[in-house]
Amino acid sequence: MSPWSCEREKTLGIVGESGCGKTTLGKCLVRLLIPSAGQLLLNIDGMPRDLLSLNRAESFHTRRRIQMVFQDPYAAFNPMKTIISAFDEPLKVHGFGNAAHRKEIVAQMLERVNLKPDYMYRYPHEFSGGQRQRICIARSLSLNPR
Repeated sequence: MSPWSCEREKTLGIVGESGCGKTTLGKCLVRLLIPSAGQLLLNIDGMPRDLLSLNRAESFHTRRRIQMVFQDPYAAFNPMKTIISAFDEPLKVHGFGNAAHRKEIVAQMLERVNLKPDYMYRYPHEFSGGQRQRICIARSLSLNPR
């Protein structure tokens, strides 16, 4: 295994000094940015695949597997939307059942990060920075990324 690979169900930490490209790399992996050159190789179903060469359907399927926890919990949420709305959009896009099922997922994820399920009806400004960060983590995990 190369030092740049990550086994399934393992976590790969990316460290470096400020401005070295950690966030840019993460944004490229989740396709929020498109690199101008190179490859983004990911082990997909046992095969290394270049994320940049995937067709639209493959890219959509792969995005669910990769989630990003944004480093600024104050900028990670739309202040005009409740927490349940922030969770609901990606769950709906990826076909996670009806509204009642998605609501249950949100409640479970909030509990996993030691927040009350009824917090889903609050707005981002009603939380501390630490609580927002936990909500960011819960939202990233709600799609069951690999």
